[in-house]
Amino acid sequence: MTPTLLAVSKPSDPVPLSSPTVDKQKGCGWGMGVGLIFVCLAVIFAVIFFLFWAFKPSFVINPTTDDIDWGKLTLSSFIAALLGTIFVWAIVSCR
Repeated sequence: MTPTLLAVSKPSDPVPLSSPTVDKQKGCGWGMGVGLIFVCLAVIFAVIFFLFWAFKPSFVINPTTDDIDWGKLTLSSFIAALLGTIFVWAIVSCR
């Protein structure tokens, strides 16, 4: 019995970097896209605004009138939405 030679295949051409088969480098980036980040900010702002309006926490109440201070409500909602958006962006873009 004579030994048979295994067929050795020639290496294929290198895959270009723009090819969809090349995995992207792992790391943080914009990930979601800038437009989606602004949409996320707007949605989170609206949800937090209505939650603060409904539950009336002490930091949005005007102490002299015991009514909602709309400036405090808007500012605190924006700050909370900004922090929430940064949190969501960090999770989505760095996974």
